[in-house]
Amino acid sequence: MSKVIRIDLQGVCSDTIFPSKEQLRKYLIDFHTQDDGWVDYEDSPEDLATYTLDKICSMFEWRYEEVDK
Repeated sequence: MSKVIRIDLQGVCSDTIFPSKEQLRKYLIDFHTQDDGWVDYEDSPEDLATYTLDKICSMFEWRYEEVDK
């Protein structure tokens, strides 16, 4: 299993390494369910738990890359 680095396309958060894509996905779900900006989306925070990592990254301007172990 490869580690992944989270990249903030808005440039607010530092790049961070996560043990797996699934760990990054869970982190981003937790991070964005606390966000007050949901009025701009048709979806609710509860829907976020069903999304893929790629969809979450696209919605909230993140990117990730796999890194060597």
